[in-house]
Amino acid sequence: MSGRYVVPLCTRLCQAHIHGRNGLITQSFRRRRTDGQRRRHNHHGPRPLATSAAVGIDPNIQNSDSIEQTANDNSNAGPKLNFSDTENSFKTKTTLEICRALAVLKMCSYSYFVDNSFKLMTTSQKILGEYITFRLLKSTFYGQFVAGHDVPTMAMCVERLKLAGIAPEIAIPLEDDLGGPGASDEYRDSRCAENIKVMENCVDQSLQICDNSKPIVMQVRVSPLVQPEVLVKIGELIVKNGYTYADGGPISIQNFAKGLNQVNDKIERISELTDSEFKHLNNTLYRLDRLARHAVSNNTKILVDAEYTYLNPAMTLITLALMYKYNKTEPFIWNTYQNYLKAAHTNISRDIGMSEKLGFTFGVKLVRGAYIDREKERSKQMGYEDPINPDYEATNKMYNHNLVMLLKLIQKHGKRYNMIIASHNEESINLAVNKINELGIDKTDGTVCFGQLLGMCDQVSYALGQNGYLAYKSLPVGTVDEVMPYLARRASENRSILAGAKRERKLLWGELKRRMLKI
Repeated sequence: MSGRYVVPLCTRLCQAHIHGRNGLITQSFRRRRTDGQRRRHNHHGPRPLATSAAVGIDPNIQNSDSIEQTANDNSNAGPKLNFSDTENSFKTKTTLEICRALAVLKMCSYSYFVDNSFKLMTTSQKILGEYITFRLLKSTFYGQFVAGHDVPTMAMCVERLKLAGIAPEIAIPLEDDLGGPGASDEYRDSRCAENIKVMENCVDQSLQICDNSKPIVMQVRVSPLVQPEVLVKIGELIVKNGYTYADGGPISIQNFAKGLNQVNDKIERISELTDSEFKHLNNTLYRLDRLARHAVSNNTKILVDAEYTYLNPAMTLITLALMYKYNKTEPFIWNTYQNYLKAAHTNISRDIGMSEKLGFTFGVKLVRGAYIDREKERSKQMGYEDPINPDYEATNKMYNHNLVMLLKLIQKHGKRYNMIIASHNEESINLAVNKINELGIDKTDGTVCFGQLLGMCDQVSYALGQNGYLAYKSLPVGTVDEVMPYLARRASENRSILAGAKRERKLLWGELKRRMLKI
């Protein structure tokens, strides 16, 4: 687009910004909220119980009494990255893309828009039709947050990131829609099998668009791959047994690892599961083994996402079983830990202890968490203690404490431990950078990396990439109708991040004005 058209557009946008006028961008998508999605939102799983104590970790590293001290120490030590260099942070964006980012991030800051995104999308499609709706989406929200729909379009996005020293982290936006209440177990199992094949194709796509200069990573959500009732029942047993899943019994890492094979060996019978559920669990382990085998043989790391607290125990057990089999010399399978949970430190410490006891390496994706509103609402409805930290500051302290603990483990044990610091928080990023330098950790060897979402927090990602740190962008991929349900869910889950993107919008305005002055 030439300056003749850009300048008037930018001028109108700046005037709207100055006078507080806000437009409305309507988006839609083909699929309505399905029965499966409603079931996920309303499903009542087990009540959380107290977690067991950690085993095997150096008490000086795991002592939770030092959380307060860690939060206050080292946060201002050493040189900080420059997160205000808009010229470098947005150098791969066109002026029109900056305008788009301002509009999209502003719209996402409105709770009404986020809460009613499904309704607005469907209404838009009814009124405007599919073609116009999809064109609007592709030039706004889809264009802002999605890498593309096929390998060539994804490769274009990846090449632009590569110029800034940023690597891709492919995320297939599968939703856990396994059919309505009347769907048979056979049909739902077949849907899980189809979703696993999609994830296997994701490995192939990653290999096509990534080079070997940086570790290849991909994200996996477990809930679209396993029937939720099975996850809930297993989770209840884990909690009931006090998280003793390294004892070799039916609900253990060792038993689940037996099912990770391609000769269809069965795990030890779990009496609490029905015959159909037990068959589905064995099928799931067989498929996950096929996925993991394909990824590991192609030197691709799998980052397993955390979800709701009533699903996490079972998903963690399955992930640890995959670690037990595949994390022999270095972590290829990583688990996600949500630091907005009061039990975050206990969860990480316990699972690290399990890895030490059973002799496998350990990978961590460290996040704050995205399900806060629904977790709080569910705890009130079911009458148990809110699992979420009392405030954002407590979550920051938890995150920074666990961050430092893991960095110390990496310094002590090298590549036995890997971590991706998945955060948009500049304070935590600076703390991590300073600690990496203080502890003498190689910032390029893959033991520590950083991750942010595509379309957000470029000032952090670009600063990290241009200073030689391993920085990744999470890249959702797919067609408009495939991706928009995922984006709508993520907008709802990440409302606090989107609503708090004031600094990013300020930086975008600064860069836009800088370019206009140059013109």
